[in-house]
Amino acid sequence: MDKGVEAVRKVFAYPGAPAGLELQPGDAVLRRNHFRVTKRMTYVSAGVRLFTACPLNHTAIVSINERGQWVLNEAKWEGIISRPIEEALYEEHTEIVVLRDPRQVDLERIIARANAKVGTPYDLANLTIEQIHYRTGLGLCNAVKWASRGRLQPQPSWIGFTGEAAARRLQCAEYWAWVWERQNWWLYSSAEIWNDGMLHTVFNELKNKPR
Repeated sequence: MDKGVEAVRKVFAYPGAPAGLELQPGDAVLRRNHFRVTKRMTYVSAGVRLFTACPLNHTAIVSINERGQWVLNEAKWEGIISRPIEEALYEEHTEIVVLRDPRQVDLERIIARANAKVGTPYDLANLTIEQIHYRTGLGLCNAVKWASRGRLQPQPSWIGFTGEAAARRLQCAEYWAWVWERQNWWLYSSAEIWNDGMLHTVFNELKNKPR
């Protein structure tokens, strides 16, 4: 068995996990970085700079790439990023926790829940990032990801946007300022950072990739 999978087996056991649970391609996992010492991270968007020291949780889908490596696939601003599992585990204070198979996600239920909260048809293009967070129940991090994938043209860095996104830039600035004013870092990187919709999005992108 791949050493990356062996490494994950040692850390993904959690209270209530089924006996003999093994990692499989298509599994959804949560990669947690626990910073035991202050580790400053800087986010820059539309001229608003933030400094925070907090744990970060990242949703990932497990797959096997064309070279036979077991990899974690995470949604980033620049798209889906794939990294070997053992590479992810080498990061400081990282653990992997298996969530569930995203193929069992009921997307219709998610959309219905969002519609019930918004009160109008679920349309990301007409919602600000803060509205996405409050009206659909998505974590702020994923609200930003959804917004970026739905209406912005993201660049590799978080600094600037082009084209249609220019009209939305102010909303990004408002969002960052809103977080900064309240210093509610738990909103940005709490356990709610992953959600059904994001898992479904990542899984579908992987499923539709040419093999």
